[in-house]
Amino acid sequence: NMIPSLEISRQNLQYYSDLCNYYDLYQIRNFNRKKSRLCMLCLIWQRFVKLNDHLITFFIHKTNLYQNYASEYAKTCVLVAKLGISKDRKVASKMLKIVHNTSIDDSDIRPKCYNIISQDKFDEFANKLAMPDLDEIGYEWEYYTNENATIKRNLRPIFLTLNFNLEHHLSLKEAIKYCKTYFKSKNK
Repeated sequence: NMIPSLEISRQNLQYYSDLCNYYDLYQIRNFNRKKSRLCMLCLIWQRFVKLNDHLITFFIHKTNLYQNYASEYAKTCVLVAKLGISKDRKVASKMLKIVHNTSIDDSDIRPKCYNIISQDKFDEFANKLAMPDLDEIGYEWEYYTNENATIKRNLRPIFLTLNFNLEHHLSLKEAIKYCKTYFKSKNK
């Protein structure tokens, strides 16, 4: 917080920081005390900003990566569900042909259908056929649930380390404050 209070321009910050890179430590010590401290503060500030920028870039990259993985997982699950519907329709078609076949006695229809789908799985089959699970968002959340430990291990430390400047976004500031408090609690 000291550098922003000095109101030094970005160019001057860079200049004083570059002095530390140009001169060695012994030469900087020969500067007057205020100038040497200013150079060191500027160097530390520049490195802090650079490190913070790298953390933000990595955080965004990892977040986007997890979002892409979740989207791909959801698309794959929907495709598998659609292919399953096609197979289920063929099975249902076999059973309808049995029901429609007039040469089969009415009392034999159920046993023949239960030979195709067992009685204990029949309700599940009928429900799946009536309402297939094609909810992409649901599958994305399933991915996040399955990968929860990995996501927390990779993103939580970065999120807790980053300093967000959100003076003009009070609701987002409160949300980030809540998340940081939540993530710092021991049982989460």
